[in-house]
Amino acid sequence: MNNGLLYLCQMNVKNRFKKLIRKPLKLIATIVGVLYFIMIPFFFKSSIDQLNMNNQHSFGLIILLFTIYLSTPGYLSYLKRKGIVFTNADVHFLFSAPVSSKQIIFYGLSKTYYLQVIYEIALIVAALFLFNVSALPLLLYVLSIFIFEIPMSYSLALIMYADEKISLTAKKVIRYTAYAFLLIFTALSAYYIYANGISVQSVIEVFQLPLILLFPIIGWQACLIQLLFWGPTNVNIVGTVLFFIFGLISIVYAYRMKVNGEYYEEAQDFALDYEKKMAKAKKNAPLSEQMGKRKILKANREITSLKSRAILDKELLENRRTRRTFVKISDLVLAIIGGFVGYFLKDSLAEFGTEETFIFFGVIVGIIMYINAFFTHSNFWQKEAEHFTFFLIPDTMISKLFFASSLDLLSALTRTFALVLPLMVISRVPLVYGMMGILLALSLLVFEIYLRMGLSEFLTQKVGTIFAQFIYMFLSIILCAVPVGLWGLMTWFTAMPTLVGVLLTVLSYFGLAYFGLWIASKTILHTQLEDN
Repeated sequence: MNNGLLYLCQMNVKNRFKKLIRKPLKLIATIVGVLYFIMIPFFFKSSIDQLNMNNQHSFGLIILLFTIYLSTPGYLSYLKRKGIVFTNADVHFLFSAPVSSKQIIFYGLSKTYYLQVIYEIALIVAALFLFNVSALPLLLYVLSIFIFEIPMSYSLALIMYADEKISLTAKKVIRYTAYAFLLIFTALSAYYIYANGISVQSVIEVFQLPLILLFPIIGWQACLIQLLFWGPTNVNIVGTVLFFIFGLISIVYAYRMKVNGEYYEEAQDFALDYEKKMAKAKKNAPLSEQMGKRKILKANREITSLKSRAILDKELLENRRTRRTFVKISDLVLAIIGGFVGYFLKDSLAEFGTEETFIFFGVIVGIIMYINAFFTHSNFWQKEAEHFTFFLIPDTMISKLFFASSLDLLSALTRTFALVLPLMVISRVPLVYGMMGILLALSLLVFEIYLRMGLSEFLTQKVGTIFAQFIYMFLSIILCAVPVGLWGLMTWFTAMPTLVGVLLTVLSYFGLAYFGLWIASKTILHTQLEDN
């Protein structure tokens, strides 16, 4: 790489480190974030042990699934000249500098190298402490990643991103072929699971099919992983040899190929889009808006309400113009999760007694707490509160914030039904308990909306965005756990009926939600008026 680019990389790392040192809270938040990512596999330790997946074969299977479903889309994004992050500063200064176009691409790829390192560290820790992987295959796997696969992946990225000899038709053929492979693999996995039952062995059998293993590049890479963690077979030895041959050819070809910089214009457009998406993401804009996929539709609706209700009419009108329904892809994912959980709990909840009641409600609370703590949601109310006209409406701040959050409440309602209904139907929970489960999930989601509304702005101003997210995460877990813990203690010591305890818990969450709304009404007025 050019000495100037090496110096730029060194200074980027040095300046980022200096910024972290000058802001101790941000440094702590970064360390906690990295440790949290590395410790994620340990959250599933009990499930891994129960499913007898604490072995080398299961670890190899997980690596194979990650390779197919995560690496493949990443490679395909290069064909569309996406996936390499160029900022506006790169466009303005590097593209016009006397630097090789090829080296600029390697510089862009190097920006995400640290993510690869953190990812591999997490896998190594999981392999040693959860899956009991032997040292030799793990060492060979790490060496193959850093010595061979990363240089090969960078070479492939360069070829797919900047090779001017690959026509648009050829790129489409490559993309559609890869997508067809993913569909075939998914269909075969579903068939084997349906035929043999839900088990690790069912998916392993799919990976042993020559049709999968001898598929170019993806299958060959799977052969190498199989050879290391499952042992040698004729097919995976042949596939591994083909993978190494292809990798060496890719590295040599990438080294010799000429790049004239035809990608500059598309890279510049991508940089502008990337900056816009990052700005919208900071404001918690809906995902469709971040991705630039908003389509304006016709909507015959007028704003006729007065005072704070006009905010609700405005939000419904805007929602009607940008989407036809409140149901989102994340709701469908929740429905699938609810269905799987209901299937696994079907036998445990066959006789619905006191213990089964705690299992059912505990599962709902656990899933919602995890969603609330570790996943961000679109804050429709925040978009309204950014306009100065919001503060000119002649109504109380609590009322304005409540109607501004109406779409958030409707979204919480759809998420509640998406999660609880499949769980309730598949596990055959009695109707009364199912309805109480819906109320419990809804109260938790409403509590999260108003707790985030009341605390996020205040914490961000005090300690910064990143550290505020971690503080909020722990506060959310603690405040969610307190009513549930009190319910358990009261049921244990006072023989309180289970449904009465759940109802009191629901009321506690709604009470905490109102308290969060009250805090928001006191803090947002001051902070937003300062910004405007």
